[in-house]
Amino acid sequence: MQLPFDPSASNPPNAEAAIAVERLVRSHYEAAQNLMKNREYAQAQAAYLFAIDIAVRSRSTENLPPQFIVTSTELAKVYIGLAGANYHLKDYPAALVACNLAIECAPDLHEYYHQRAAVAYCLQDYSLTLADCRQILDNSPEHSEARWLATMSLIKVKDFASALTMLDRHIENNPQDSAGYYYRGICYDRLKKYTLALADFEHALVLKPEEIILYHARGRAHQQLGNLQQASDDYDLFLQSNPWQPKVYDDRAEIHRLRGKYQKAIDDCTKAISIDSQSISPYFRRGISYAELGNLTRALADYERTIEINPRYVKAYVELAWIYFRQGNYESVVSSLQSAQSIDNNCFEASYLLGVIYDRSRLKHHAIDNFTNAIELSPLYISTLYHRGVIYYEQGKISQAIEDFDRAKSIQDCGLEQRIERDETSFYAEGMALYYTERFDLAHTILNLGILAAKRYNNPNFRKELMQLLKKLPPV
Repeated sequence: MQLPFDPSASNPPNAEAAIAVERLVRSHYEAAQNLMKNREYAQAQAAYLFAIDIAVRSRSTENLPPQFIVTSTELAKVYIGLAGANYHLKDYPAALVACNLAIECAPDLHEYYHQRAAVAYCLQDYSLTLADCRQILDNSPEHSEARWLATMSLIKVKDFASALTMLDRHIENNPQDSAGYYYRGICYDRLKKYTLALADFEHALVLKPEEIILYHARGRAHQQLGNLQQASDDYDLFLQSNPWQPKVYDDRAEIHRLRGKYQKAIDDCTKAISIDSQSISPYFRRGISYAELGNLTRALADYERTIEINPRYVKAYVELAWIYFRQGNYESVVSSLQSAQSIDNNCFEASYLLGVIYDRSRLKHHAIDNFTNAIELSPLYISTLYHRGVIYYEQGKISQAIEDFDRAKSIQDCGLEQRIERDETSFYAEGMALYYTERFDLAHTILNLGILAAKRYNNPNFRKELMQLLKKLPPV
């Protein structure tokens, strides 16, 4: 694009030539604006670039009188227009550069900060988004678009408490906006305030019953509250309209598992995997269901696949260790649990199972150390207390043993027991505690439950030991 004058000439250009520059810039800018209205973003981008080229070159001409130089404000308009074209073309890095240049030319125009905040959000630069939105809101507290963008950024950075404050205000100003209730429900859910989350999801559904995503959200809230049938119904409604969401199959699989429908759980996990083979949760959850059915080989394969996708998924190492334990491979148990602890030193499940392994290997001191660590990490897990108490009793430390037994019993009596599925080692420890305290009738019951659990989890060696132990108890 040629300027209507020679920028290198010693004589200043005449007024007519300078005015022509201004007209060129304006004509290309207006053409770009019209192209944007018609959604012809690539052509608009080219027109903005022509306008910028002319304007910047004219501004660098020393001999041009000030009254004929394209002003910073006018140049900023072209830059922000270019940012908009780049944004629609999804070239977010280029859009950010154009926004920065616009703000450099006109730092007092807050709308430019809003556009940069939107671009930064797409680039997942939430700190820049929040900084720009806060600058806008400091000057215009009622700027609803900036407030909403800031709210979404707060959710992305998991500052749910701050997001709640903004959403309360948004809902107050927009009581018919279902999105406000949906995202406030999400914040309540993440803060484990599931009753409040459920209320917001239900309100959002009243306002917009055709919004399918709300059924998934409400289902998750029901699931957290233990309303398994309502959760299942919501997942069914979602999948009827949108059968290609692996996360919903995964969530429904957990409902099936909790209700003892392990094959249905496996089927849903397999469906989720067929849609997204890189999602770790369906593999892990399917592994648990296979383990519940005693299919240790398939469970092992799913846990290994989980670790292959995410080598830092601690729970997979723990479940893998349980498989090795049931197969009698103690060396692999210890290796898997050490891997778990190297990732998360506060993994109480690893300490508990290590305690079991060391106890069965007659390394009682190491067993007590691990059980003690597990108790510190999870004081309401009664099986650890019973296990440590059994070892104390066998070492002749009767008062310490009784203290652990009583503490575990009081947790059970108060209904504070940690809500996890009981396994064969858990029943064993409680059964032995009951035996040592001469509650033989209950010991028989609990040890029989341990035998059933060992059979269920395909642990024949442990089942055999429990049966031999049961025969040694006095008859009831």
